[in-house]
Amino acid sequence: MLLRITTWNMRGAMYGTSYFENLLNDSDICIVTEHWLNRNNITFLYELANDFRVFSCFSSCSVNSNRGSGGVAILVRKKLGFKTHNLFVDNDRICAVKLSKHGYESLCIIGTLLPSTNHSTEEYLQYFQTVCSIYDRMSVDCVTVIGGDFNTDITVTSLSSKSKNVMNFMTKNNLSPVPLMSGRKGPDFTFRSKDMTRKTMIDYIFIPEFFCNGFKNLEVRNDCPFNVSDHYPVLIILDMNLLCNTSNKFHLYRKVLMWSRCDEWGEEILSNRTRQITKF
Repeated sequence: MLLRITTWNMRGAMYGTSYFENLLNDSDICIVTEHWLNRNNITFLYELANDFRVFSCFSSCSVNSNRGSGGVAILVRKKLGFKTHNLFVDNDRICAVKLSKHGYESLCIIGTLLPSTNHSTEEYLQYFQTVCSIYDRMSVDCVTVIGGDFNTDITVTSLSSKSKNVMNFMTKNNLSPVPLMSGRKGPDFTFRSKDMTRKTMIDYIFIPEFFCNGFKNLEVRNDCPFNVSDHYPVLIILDMNLLCNTSNKFHLYRKVLMWSRCDEWGEEILSNRTRQITKF
């Protein structure tokens, strides 16, 4: 069984609906950011994606306004057969849902739209810390995936404090950034300016490293017209059998040595051996 996960900054759910419908056709779980909807018109998303269960949050700026802004939604295809549990995160930039299915490990999906450069680094890190806290809590019992617009590029040579915090969290938790994994199709950026002078990788799906085994497709889709959104969607197709708790795959891959940690583990072993030798 395959699991298709996408994330996309859509720049308004009411724009480019035909493109969004095509994207949903290729998705089982879709994390969208900047849907620009509020409590008065969120039903638009429910009606457009009636084959999905929708979990959303709204920008604090749009609560008392007819004009929406920001917002995050997680859409889960009904035919997957997951029992869904909304985690009801009290946050205007983060939402999360727990998915359960008999015979499989539970899956937690966290969607986020982190603050742009219009906001301070302190505010950014406060929101990111909330994402980290949810991950720490849910990853104890769930395979946890984070997706959305992180509004920082972790591929640049000179990393900002935002990027460093994201990278440290990713390394600490053995997470892989989907758009940067080997085998990616499409461009090496997810955001572009109209004249293509600015191109950055700021939209990510972070998955546990063991979940990378046997992925079927990995793509930054560059078919999104600029008048629909200045962001490209990110897509990965994963092997759901890795979550099957009746086979050995899940337990085997959870115990496999993570290549990203080999150097770190090697240094620790060498350090321990050195301490033992110096005792004599």
